[in-house]
Formats: sequence, structure tokens, C-alpha cells
Amino acid sequence: MHVGTTPLSPNLFPMNLHRLRVAVAQGHVPRIYEYLKLVLSPVNQPPPSFLKHDLKHITQLVTKRIGSPQATEDHSIQDIVILLASLEIYHPLASYMLLLIKSGCPERVLRVWELAQGLPHTAKNGSIHLPEQKYISDALGYVTSAAYLVDGRRSVLTNAVTYPSHLNTRSINAFLRAMNLARGLEANTLASLVSHMKMAKLLAHPSKAAQHLKHLIRSANLSASIKGMRGEDPWIAPSGVTPFSDDPRYLVSFTESLWSILLSGLARLGSMDTARLAWNAMTELGVEKTVISWNALLDAFGHHRLNDELVMIWRSMDQANIRKDFFSYTTMISSLFQLRRSDDAMAVFEEMTMLIENPKAATEDDSVSTFPGLDLHEESIESAGDILRHSGVRGSATFACNAVVHGCLKSSRLDDAERVLATMKSRGPKPDISTYNTFLRYYVRHHDYSGIAATLREISLNGLHPDVFTFTSIVHAYLRRGRDGTIEQLENLMKRTGVKPNAVTYTAIIDSVVRQGGEANIEMSLALVQKMVEQGLSPNEITYTSILAALYRDSSLGTKFVASKRDDIEMQMRNAGIPANRVTFHVLISAQLETPGVIGMSNALQKYQEMVEAGIKPRDDTFYLLLRGAIMRRDVESGAKIICEMDRIGFVPQGAVARIEVMVARRKKTMLGHI
Repeated sequence: MHVGTTPLSPNLFPMNLHRLRVAVAQGHVPRIYEYLKLVLSPVNQPPPSFLKHDLKHITQLVTKRIGSPQATEDHSIQDIVILLASLEIYHPLASYMLLLIKSGCPERVLRVWELAQGLPHTAKNGSIHLPEQKYISDALGYVTSAAYLVDGRRSVLTNAVTYPSHLNTRSINAFLRAMNLARGLEANTLASLVSHMKMAKLLAHPSKAAQHLKHLIRSANLSASIKGMRGEDPWIAPSGVTPFSDDPRYLVSFTESLWSILLSGLARLGSMDTARLAWNAMTELGVEKTVISWNALLDAFGHHRLNDELVMIWRSMDQANIRKDFFSYTTMISSLFQLRRSDDAMAVFEEMTMLIENPKAATEDDSVSTFPGLDLHEESIESAGDILRHSGVRGSATFACNAVVHGCLKSSRLDDAERVLATMKSRGPKPDISTYNTFLRYYVRHHDYSGIAATLREISLNGLHPDVFTFTSIVHAYLRRGRDGTIEQLENLMKRTGVKPNAVTYTAIIDSVVRQGGEANIEMSLALVQKMVEQGLSPNEITYTSILAALYRDSSLGTKFVASKRDDIEMQMRNAGIPANRVTFHVLISAQLETPGVIGMSNALQKYQEMVEAGIKPRDDTFYLLLRGAIMRRDVESGAKIICEMDRIGFVPQGAVARIEVMVARRKKTMLGHI
């Protein structure tokens, strides 16, 4: 049997690699494509570093060749561009797509994108890794513009839904650049397209949309979303319709949860007219308004302390047969306490209690509020506590009862708060650590040390685990009383309740103590650090940084005291082998920016300089801190210095940093215009 070799045989790899390099030196693109395919064959499996240098030269050559007049006719360029994209090298792909759009070939852009997506991506398997994120954003922008030129608006929205992670400022700029080259659309049309694209991206992932509330509460995006639910070609389902399956017209859905976020957000920002527009739009679009939407209005009116509107919504819920849940009651009770209507708040609490105790009556009369999502038939409920245990955490009965306790104590109705606590202990829901912490806060504020002691005994007897707030309350109470032995008392409480504190617990307590200000609290925090060391716990950079930040933040501290304690802390950090890192400097910069006057900004810039001298490279969050500090202080001069520093080190701002840089530049221009 004749044993031969084929072009794909492993022992031909050196020869194919040599031929590839010769083709690159000659600038022969068809041969480069041919031999690169052979070299990249799965049979060869070259190591990552083996081709990195070659690929760099190929990318530069192909990108340069794309600028030639014949590039659109040379199909070998298209082939190699697609092959490089399979390696996640997107610079040539983006350049080639822009060339095709300039040449009036948007259909070919879509075809190239389809072919590039169809190839297996070698880089994803870990063989080659090159940072090309920005070019994939450019490519997506060009693909989106080509989709609009070929198929119109709907294809643009489909792209935004399909590739939401790559739809960013850079891809939108690429889209606008391509659209201006291919077709001179009016500015309003382009702005509308971009607004719809952003909305499609948000709605593609409702959980992420909820995190980006500021985008949803802008009136332009609200208009874009409502328009997308109406007309001849709606693409947003106005409620929880499953896109594609329930109705092929819809690409995304605007769930009721998002409606509630929109309503609450608009109202909380004072945009009541826009909130009413959204509420009316829900009615016009046939969106079912469940308790979720009504709760959003309750939350908004309660936030603004609008008594009449709050009562109107509460009564309207009964008229509309809306079954109130624990969140409804919690919101209403808290709002009434804030409005100093304690008696009315207690009456609402009694209503909630009666419904818990008589669930059968609630199911017989739909006009009476019950709890959605719970089976209220008598045979399924052994006691009121069963209802409470099956409710959600945020909308739980414990949460509601704690709101009543908090409202009573804030209104100096200690007797009522104690009655609620007694009811919770006897009939449920069982008090949790938050319940007792609320009492602790009240007793500490009123210097009631017998009440503090009694509450701590209750925590211990009920087998509850104290949290950081519990411990810090004890520290504050003893510091206010001026008593020695605060740390010993803290240790005793931890032992009685079986709590084994760790570095995180101590650090949180220390941070809470130093935020109270004053030399005594700084001394106490350092004593707590010493106690950590004695117990074999290692203070970390966050522990020390919180104390350093307090030293810089508290203007009431004497200069000698600050210098002395700073030197002590820095020495402890050195002895513990804890170098100052980026996080440390960022905290210190933030602390300096909290100091009023010119000295605060000056010290913040000094800390930045120390960070650079320590060999720590500044990042986007570094410059965001500094620029935001300059904006908040209306310190245009310092803002300009920071921008000059960014230019000096070659830092290219993106995202939030780019936006805040524009704000500084505008304010500087305005200031110069008034001179």
C-alpha cells in the first residue's frame, strides 16, 4: 500500500505555513486565503502563539487592500474577510462592509454577515484570542444599516433583538455613519430609528430593562414604545404575549412588570403627566391592570406624599375588584405614617389583620381585598400563619408588620408597636431580626438602655441571629452613654447568640462606627481592628480604607489627630503586607470629594497623583469619579485639568465617562461665552 501525504497532512504544515508567509510577502490575497485555510485545518491544530504574528500581518494587508478601487470585485477579499471573522478578527469585516455600503451593495453586506455567522468560530475554542470587540460593534452597525436599506424598519428592530449585547454607542454611531453615506434620511427619521433600536434592545431582556429604568422613563422612549404597539406594523406586544409564538407580528413584549416600573419611575421623578399618559395608554391598548400596576401608583403617590391621590387609588382598587396583596398594605401603611396619619395607618393594618383571620369571607366577596397567588379555601389553610408563610418576601406579612412597627415607633407610639409585636409572637407572623432591630434603633435614639437590654434578651431567647445592624446599634448605644467596656459587651452578645464574627462582620461594624464622625468613633474603630487581630482575624484593605476615608471626610477632626491616625493605619497596613490598591485610592478619592470647598477637589487630585506614582494605572471608573466630582461642584477648571490628563496618557473615554466629559466641555464653553 502506497503511503503518501495530502495537503492536510500534519507533516505538510511547515510547508503550508511557509507558502502562506510567502503569499503574504507578495501580497497575493487568493493564495493567502488558500494557504490560511490549510494552516487552520483542524488536522494541524497550531498553537495560539504560532499564528498570532502572521495573522497580524494578514489583517493589516487585507484592511489596506479593502481601500483599493477593485476591492468589491475581488471575491478573494470577501473570502478571507469571512475566514478572519471565524477567528474573531472583525476589523477587515467591518471595513469591507462599509465599502459595500458605499458601493451601493447592501444585499452583499447581509450575505457576508450570514456567511461569517455560519462558520465555526475557532477563537471561541481557545485557539486564538484577539481583542476585536469594538470592530464587531462596527460590523453590527453596518449590518443593521444594510438591513434597513434592503428590508426596512422591521429588520433593524429584529437585529436589535437578536444581538442586544453588541448594540452599543459604537454600533449606533456606525449605523448612522453608514446611513448617511447610503441614503440621506432626515434627522428626525434617524433619531426615531435609533430610539426604537434602543427600546428593542431593552425589551429583548426584560430583567435588564428593569435595571435601566432611566431609559424607560424618558418621554422619547415612552413614545417609541407606545408607537411600537400601535399602527399597521406593531412590533411590541402591549402585555405578556410571547413574541413569535403567540403572535408573529411581535418581536418583544412590554410586560406588566415593566409597565409598573415605568409608572412608578415616572411618578417618583415628578413626571406625573407622563405617568398618566402611560396609565391611559395601558387602558387604550387593553393591558390588564393587576395589583402590580396599582401598587406602582400607590408607591408613587406615597413617595410624593399626595394624600388625596393615595386615598383615591386605594378606594379605586376596591371598586375595580383588585385584590390587594401584602405589598399594597405595606405601601399604604408606610405612606400614611409618613403623612402623619397614624390612626388611619393602624386602621388599614386592622383591615389586613381581619382579612388574614377570615380568608373565607374574602373569597366570598370579590370586593374585599385578598392575596393573589394564594389558595384561600378554608380546607387548605390551618391558620393565618400558613398564609403568611406562603407569601413572598418583599410582599410578606412580616414585611408589612415590620412597616407598622417602624411607623409606630417613628410616631412615638411605643404602646402600639409593642401590641403589634405581641400579636406577631402569639398569632404570627413570627418576628424576625429586622423587627427587633427596629426596636433597637428606637431605644438607642431615646437612650432607653433597659429597652435595649430587653430586646437583646428577646433576640437570644428566640434563637435569632443578630446581624451587622444589631451589633452597630449596641456600639452606638454604649458610645453615647460614654461607658467603657463596649467591645466586651459586643463580645458577650456574640457569644450568647452563637455568632462567630468574621472579618466582613467587623469591617461592616467599623464602617458604621466611623461614619458617625468624631475622634471617639475613630478610636473605637481602631480598637475594633485590634480586637480582630487578637481573635486571629485579618483586617483587609477595605477595613483600613474605611477608617482612612473617615479621617479625610470628617472636617471636625484636628489636623494633628488626622496625621497621627493616618500614620498609624498606614504602618499597620505595611506590617500586614497590604499595599494600597486601586480600590483603596478610589475610596480615598471619593472621601476627599465629600469634603466641601476647594480643598476637597485639590486633595482628590492629589490622591490621584499618588495612585499614579504608586504604579496603579487609572481606569474609566477613576476618571468618572473625578469628573463627576468636578461636575457636582461646578468646578469647570478642575474638570478641564482632568480631561487634559486623560489626553496626556492616551485614555479614550467611553460610555458614562464620555458623556460626563461632554458635560464638562459644554459647561466650559458656556462659562467662556459669559466672559
